[in-house]
Amino acid sequence: MDAGEITILVAVMTLVVMIGAYFLSKNKLVHISVMGGVIAFDLIMPVYLLLTRDWYTRLIEREDILTFGVWMHFFVVLVLYVLYLFQILAALKILKKEDADGTARNEHRAQAKGIILIRAFVIFTGALLYDPEYIL
Repeated sequence: MDAGEITILVAVMTLVVMIGAYFLSKNKLVHISVMGGVIAFDLIMPVYLLLTRDWYTRLIEREDILTFGVWMHFFVVLVLYVLYLFQILAALKILKKEDADGTARNEHRAQAKGIILIRAFVIFTGALLYDPEYIL
């Protein structure tokens, strides 16, 4: 198993952990800690990939930057980050007790389902783009 396959496996495992934390939402300490850790992992992952892959050869020399798969993955990641932002804002409203009518809690729950689905697509599209030739 090479570094790229391990990266994909770790990403899938964090998705499973995120789904587990979704169902443990009654335990706020565990839920917030796990979700915050997964969000931090997702923010650090592009930095790790940037440092461990030969992106210039792949994207510029081999012209992969013009492919649909690369752009689809980029925009799915962008959607995931936007959903994370809205999720955090809704969570802050809930924690500050500014959710008397329950709309923030409903938004938070709906966004969580969307995040799990979009995150699965991010992992899937990233796995489709994996090529062991470009690992440094």
